[in-house]
Amino acid sequence: MPIDSRTLLKKSIAKAIQSPGNLVGGAVCLAASAMLWNPLPLILWGLAATGWVSMVAAALTSSARQLTSASRPRVGSPSG
Repeated sequence: MPIDSRTLLKKSIAKAIQSPGNLVGGAVCLAASAMLWNPLPLILWGLAATGWVSMVAAALTSSARQLTSASRPRVGSPSG
């Protein structure tokens, strides 16, 4: 059963909120840039975040498969 795009977006946002590494990384880079008066940490973080987003967007179909399989009940599991 395919999942619609709105449900996929909601599940993706919920998963992203549970792992705030990108937000923490951005905050650290912002603090380093302010402390050093050097925009290089922000530029590097921006490039890395762009690369990460494009890589995740390319893997959207596998992500949709994983999200739908996680919500599907398991059938036929062995009862030892």
